[in-house]
Amino acid sequence: MKYLSIIILLGIAVSSAFAQKDPSYFLSMIPELPNDACSERDSINPFLEKVHKLSQELNEEIAERKGLVKPDVQDIENQLKKNAAKDIGLSDADLQKLNNKKLTKEEKEAIIDKILKEQNLKSLKNTKTEAGKKEWAKNYATQQQAILMSKMENPDSAKSKEQLEMEKNLGKNKELYDLAQEQQLILNKIHAADKKFTNQMEELNKKDAIATIEYNNAVEGLKKSLYADPPPGPEVRKELQEAIKDQGKIYCSKLTPDFCDVLKSAYNSLISLTPDYKRLGEVNPELNKAMLKTDKDLYSPVLIHLYAIRDYVGWLSQVYMYEKGDSEAE
Repeated sequence: MKYLSIIILLGIAVSSAFAQKDPSYFLSMIPELPNDACSERDSINPFLEKVHKLSQELNEEIAERKGLVKPDVQDIENQLKKNAAKDIGLSDADLQKLNNKKLTKEEKEAIIDKILKEQNLKSLKNTKTEAGKKEWAKNYATQQQAILMSKMENPDSAKSKEQLEMEKNLGKNKELYDLAQEQQLILNKIHAADKKFTNQMEELNKKDAIATIEYNNAVEGLKKSLYADPPPGPEVRKELQEAIKDQGKIYCSKLTPDFCDVLKSAYNSLISLTPDYKRLGEVNPELNKAMLKTDKDLYSPVLIHLYAIRDYVGWLSQVYMYEKGDSEAE
């Protein structure tokens, strides 16, 4: 029974992992834009319901992936401190002492001085004055000259300690450099698509400002007549309401087609950038692990792509924002 329980648990874990929805699923679920968002009033609710449902699914997927790969920030921070301490010769015990909040400034200096003395360097206490700094620099230069002479007398030994290590890391460093370059190129492409969308929306907002003034001027007199005292008769009232609705359709038709074109362009960019988002999801973890010197996964590789899809879906919910509705003519 014990082994059966283990198998069942493993099965649950595997099925849970496979239950995750990748970006291609969400891209396939994006509803088509309405043919005429200014006239097809009956399609508003069904369309927005699809968008809302998809938005909820995206939020749930993102939350699940963030929860599965939630880094222990404190562990990574501690590891970074250890790596930095190792580079300057501090032991774990010394680092633990330095992290003690109750430690006085003098006690911290004493620990650092001990490390410097072990490296045959002058104590920090003697570098308070200008003369002390010069003395420290002189001792350091003497030490470095001795190291250099030792290397010249025994070049093979020098190479085995330093150059071989450098040669060992050279290939890895070149690979990381190439990854960083590739990352930047991908980010530039994504930024260019975002900038294009922003510019298009800025132009549309300018057009909206003009169209809004024209609409308000057109309906001002109609609304005065509609809400006059005494009020108009039923037939005149209906004519005024229809005239106001017509002006609303004119306003909507000036902006909605352009907005749909912007959304279509954004969708095409999202599709064309799919391979780039996928590659970015491979590059980022490698760079993060190398730079932070940790084996921990900092986030799910597809999160960046899911965020981009969610942003687009959010804009879909605004496709009817230029539709005036009947309330303007009530």
